[in-house]
Amino acid sequence: MGKYTSNSGARKPVVTERTSKKWKAVILLGVLMTVGGLVASVAITASGNRDLMPMAGLAGIAFLLGIPTYIVGRFGQWWFHG
Repeated sequence: MGKYTSNSGARKPVVTERTSKKWKAVILLGVLMTVGGLVASVAITASGNRDLMPMAGLAGIAFLLGIPTYIVGRFGQWWFHG
């Protein structure tokens, strides 16, 4: 008979993507923090406006926190989903 023949008549869908959306969200957050922090920090520093320098510091902190956030997301994705 056919490839999809079963006794119950109902076909079960094949799950091809098993990675949790939670870990994808953590990875996306890490990427956005890293890229956004880097771009903002460089743009603010290049502008030369001394009033915005504290914002460049916050952008740098976002950059530095984005890297471990991304790593934690990738590790969690690997740990729970192989």
